[in-house]
Amino acid sequence: MYDTYAVSAHKVGMSIFSTPRVIGIGGHLRAGKDTLANLLAQQLPNVVVIGFSDALSHALEVLNPVIDNGWEGEIRYATALQLYGYTETKRRFPEARALLQRLGTDVGRNLIDENIWVRITEQRIHDLLESGHTVIVTGVRFGNELEMIVSVGGTTVWVERPEVHATSGHISERAVSAEDFDLVVVNDGTVEDLRRRASTALDPRAAA
Repeated sequence: MYDTYAVSAHKVGMSIFSTPRVIGIGGHLRAGKDTLANLLAQQLPNVVVIGFSDALSHALEVLNPVIDNGWEGEIRYATALQLYGYTETKRRFPEARALLQRLGTDVGRNLIDENIWVRITEQRIHDLLESGHTVIVTGVRFGNELEMIVSVGGTTVWVERPEVHATSGHISERAVSAEDFDLVVVNDGTVEDLRRRASTALDPRAAA
């Protein structure tokens, strides 16, 4: 399925090099989406990395529920964010991840508007583009999020980690797959391996 550089282009001739201003990154839980985003950011000028979940996390921070992982005791979500950051908070406190899923999908998308988080992110992308930035968006989880990235001229990248699969039954972890994205980057080695593959994704001529 993948070539020797573990970068597969679903569209002939496609690479991030073709459309560098907006990049959307998806993948299963713990596949390496944020790691790839940071590696790409090191190789592109004037980059801002944002996430589809940024506004969602801020909404939960405003609500500021008590979360508990059963062994560290109770803590407010906002305090956990300050202490551990977004990614580590979700890892340390599964309840936080579940609350984000319910607020983002079951409340936001299903009860209010399926494009609620897309519209917020799209406006942020436009603002960043107008100020001259390249934008990398992590956490692409739904078809309408993919469509929005494409509509603003972006390229979509799926991070494939062979030992990682969609372990959650929540729709936000299984609504899209590798076949929906323009490029697939395989994360089956070291960070340095992923760095080289990021370079290849940016410009396939780097593999020559």
